[in-house]
Amino acid sequence: MPYPNFHAARVRDPDDFARIVVLKTLDDGIMIYGGPLKSDPKGNAVTQAYRFPKDKFTVAQAKKWLKDHDIKYILFEEASGKSTSGFQVKSNFELKDIDEGKGIVTGLCSIFNNVDSDGDMVITGAFTKTIEERGPKSAKPRIKHLWQHDSWSPIGFPQVLEEIEEGLYFESVFGKDTFSQDKLQQHIDGIITELSFGYNTIRSEDVNDEDGELLYHKLLELKLWEYSSVTWGANSLTRIISAKGEIEDMVENLNKRLETLSKGLKNGKYTDDTCEQFEVEIMKIKAIIKSLNIEPAPEDNSTQTIIAPTMQQILQTILKTFNDG
Repeated sequence: MPYPNFHAARVRDPDDFARIVVLKTLDDGIMIYGGPLKSDPKGNAVTQAYRFPKDKFTVAQAKKWLKDHDIKYILFEEASGKSTSGFQVKSNFELKDIDEGKGIVTGLCSIFNNVDSDGDMVITGAFTKTIEERGPKSAKPRIKHLWQHDSWSPIGFPQVLEEIEEGLYFESVFGKDTFSQDKLQQHIDGIITELSFGYNTIRSEDVNDEDGELLYHKLLELKLWEYSSVTWGANSLTRIISAKGEIEDMVENLNKRLETLSKGLKNGKYTDDTCEQFEVEIMKIKAIIKSLNIEPAPEDNSTQTIIAPTMQQILQTILKTFNDG
């Protein structure tokens, strides 16, 4: 499996080793991995692989270094530039139903066999092992429904978590505490409509075209830590900006969000803290809309030239606004 930040040259099959550790790190950042062989677990360490930091070595430079040092390798893998083991977040979901009386929210926290905006495709079966080991029917259930990916803010737990044809189906039971019930109400009122999940990639493979250009990443096995109700999902900007990419469509979608938040403020079902959060978000959205106003250039006649910001400028504006205080 390619590493995100290192080119790797394998000189021996890792299955030959009793264990593999870092044997040495050279001054130029090259890391040498190895260990004792299974055939001689108490014997001397044998080199298994070399890893080259991609910020210091191109593929050509790494291969030249190996050639100059007379090192023969059986496999060379270019750095993928994509994290394969660290904690990641993905928004690829479908919210299905809410049972207000029982406090249950159902949906798909991942959609299968669909290339998302990150260039990933989650494959059917990717969650099979993690559900067996960590799911609600396992010996040690560990997967939680969180608020905004905050491990200190659980709002529910999955009573059902299973793969179906469409994706990873869940049924979350929300807590009876005020905080969790407040978040349930936001789902009911349509203020929160997005989910994303936190995971590690265990196995993946790249899918390339006939010319060797990357098409997408297949995520074959994932370790699921949690899924979260979020204000803006990881891919939400793609949905806010319509397929046509029109600024007017974006403003319309933001205005719909404003309307939903305003209704939430008026229905009297939320705590003071939540209402304060709504007010803060309303101010931020208004600031975004104001910044996206189409400004007419001065003209002598009634015809005006429209000067519109680029989509990149719009994205930067949205991200800056929501990241600020």
